[in-house]
Amino acid sequence: MPGKLPPHFLDLVADAILHSFRRKRSLRNFLRRMNIKDSFLSTWQEEGETKRDFIYRMFPYLERTDAGQGVLRNMARDLADQVEFPDLEGWEDSKVKKARAADTVRALNAYLAKQRENVGAAKEQAAARKRAQKLRDERTRQTANLDTLRARLDQLANKLGSAEAGYEFQDWFYD
Repeated sequence: MPGKLPPHFLDLVADAILHSFRRKRSLRNFLRRMNIKDSFLSTWQEEGETKRDFIYRMFPYLERTDAGQGVLRNMARDLADQVEFPDLEGWEDSKVKKARAADTVRALNAYLAKQRENVGAAKEQAAARKRAQKLRDERTRQTANLDTLRARLDQLANKLGSAEAGYEFQDWFYD
């Protein structure tokens, strides 16, 4: 079962789609480029179903699988990369439509940046935990070495005064 995409993310993607594409043909071409199957696109009733209705019917279909969620993420990245909105040219209120589209793209960009930041922070935390574990392991190894040396020195104390003890002390000292 695939993970669940955050509802806020889905709302941002839907808003960016709806505000970036005014014409159904442009939206259909975008969705086709995003690997939405033609069989699904053909279910869009031209007359009775609005773009909004179609998008909100499509999202649950995509959310069900990992591949579909990947398509939604790719859509988000492509929408966030938009700088111009050619589909919004030629309308009497083009400036307003473009401004609204730019706002939705900025909101999507801010969300994606925050997610990238969170992923980076999680990676940094994992690396820090790994370094800390490595330091703990090294300290444990050093403690074990000191315990071994202490035990050898205690054994040498029993042989004080003999030549054998001198040689063993020399070996202990170098260790």
